[in-house]
This record gives sequence, C-alpha cells and structure tokens, in this order.
Amino acid sequence: GNLADPRMRSAARTRGIEITSISRPIRPSDFKDFDLILAMDKQNR
Repeated sequence: GNLADPRMRSAARTRGIEITSISRPIRPSDFKDFDLILAMDKQNR
C-alpha cells in the first residue's frame, strides 16, 4: 500500500487528524468490521 497523498495529509493535519496508515484493498469483512469506509478513484492516485 501507499501513504495518503501529502496534500491530503496536510489538510487533515490542519484539522487535528494524523493520517499515518497505509492503504490496502478492501476486504469483504471490512463492511462488518468498520462503521465508515472512505475510498478514492484511480484518478486521485
């Protein structure tokens, strides 16, 4: 996986949110395990 785009990390940081995790493909179990799933399309890579 990859880190979030530096612009996104900067925007989040100004709002008190640190994005330090690395991306991975969504698994079917994620829909059961998480309340919120955020995603981007290929154009935002």
